[in-house]
Order: sequence, then C-alpha cells, then structure tokens
Amino acid sequence: MNKTMLVAVAVAAVVVGGCGAKEKAAPPPPEVYVAEVVQRDVPVESELVGQTRGAQDVEIRARVEGYLDRVAFSEGTFVTRGTLLYQIDPKDLQAALARAQGDLASAQARFAKSENDVARYTPLVAQQAVSRQELDNAVAARDAAKAQVDAGQAIVDKARNDLSYTTITSPIDGIVGTTLVKAGSLVGRGESTLLTTVSRIASKGFVRWIPTFFASGSHQAPMPHTIRPGARSSSVRNVAASRPILRVQLLITPEPTLMRSVTAA
Repeated sequence: MNKTMLVAVAVAAVVVGGCGAKEKAAPPPPEVYVAEVVQRDVPVESELVGQTRGAQDVEIRARVEGYLDRVAFSEGTFVTRGTLLYQIDPKDLQAALARAQGDLASAQARFAKSENDVARYTPLVAQQAVSRQELDNAVAARDAAKAQVDAGQAIVDKARNDLSYTTITSPIDGIVGTTLVKAGSLVGRGESTLLTTVSRIASKGFVRWIPTFFASGSHQAPMPHTIRPGARSSSVRNVAASRPILRVQLLITPEPTLMRSVTAA
C-alpha cells in the first residue's frame, strides 16, 4: 500500500515538472510612441460632391418659328459676343416684311390724299363753296388714315425684328455647350425652343447642400476651404442653425480653359 502511494506521487511530480518546462517566455514590453503636446488650430476638411455652374449661364432660344438652316459653332468651344451660333431660314419672314412694307406704303398714300382733301376743303368752307360736313368728313378720314399709318409702321417694325431673330448670335463671351437641335429641325413653333447654353467662365459657382454641423450658427458663417486647381474665394450663404441642412455656394476662379460646362442631352 505504501509503495503504491510513493509511485503515484513520483509520477505526479514528473508530470508537473514536464508542464513547467513547456511554458512560454514572457513577451517584451510594448513600444510606445511619444509626441510633444502642441495647441494649434486644425482645419476641418471634407470632400463634397456638388454641381458647378457658370457665373452667367445664358440660354440661347429661338424667338421666331422656322427651319434651322445651320449650326455655325463647334460644341464646347470659346465664343465671343456677337459670334454667329445658328441661322434660321429667313425666307418666310422676308416675305412677311415685304408684305408689311407694302401695306404701310398704301396707308401712307391714303393719308397723303386725306391731308390734301382737308387742305383743299378748309378755304372752301370759309367761302361756303362746300358744306362744313364735307370738311368734317375729310378731317375724320385723315385721322383714320394717320392711325393706319401708325399701325402699319408697327407691323413693319415687328416684321423687321422677327427677321433679325433668324440670325442667332452669342450675347456674351464664354463657352458654348451642346447643341440641342440639328440643322433642318423646326424651331420656335408655339414656344421659344431652347437651342444651347453659353457660360461665362471668368468664374464659376459650386453649389452643395450640407448638414449644418459643418458651419457655425451665425447667419453668414465663413467656411475655410481649398478647391483645386485654381480656385479661390467662397462663402456660406443662407445658413440657419434651425435647419438640418444648408446651401453652400462657392465662387471659383479657374484658369481660362480649365473648367467647362457640359450640357447633357
């Protein structure tokens, strides 16, 4: 009995000694990086996706009805004020102007005759050679003829303006966008058809709606930013602390040919 217990104790000791031999070594102490504490302002940066707009985007529309003869520009190119963009077939409007001028000439002839009648009847009434009624009729006819001349002149002016609208030029210096119509298309029927857009590129706007926590609670809160390339000047507008989002508009001054507006069809 005693011999059996001694053997068991010896075996246990061997097992314990073997387990102690398999224990791993303690890990080395961790490396700790230390930096000097400095108090300074740190800019808050955020990348935003928004929409760029020209400082002045001018819609080019057809102001008269007609078939488009030709598109006189290359899309995406720089144009100056007065550059020809579109030419509408002027034949119908030329005919309308000629008809209006003919009607005006007839009205002017009737007015001249009525004036002569008044000039002739006036001394005859004093001589009682003609009745006062005839003179009154001549004066009324003269006044009516004068009104017809004025109306005819207005029609001629409108017809001349309509004819000038067949030649469509750029009203500003800028980049012309994509043409929305092609040669041979009927434009201006019942509406002023949108043809293209010309954008002034001296500066462009960047518009984006962002959460209000990016700006302070003031109504006109400045917002530090960096927009590359070639951009500068910005402001946060329409800031209201009670609103969950606000509209940010940045004014960008790019290089002359750095940014261009593209109109998708």
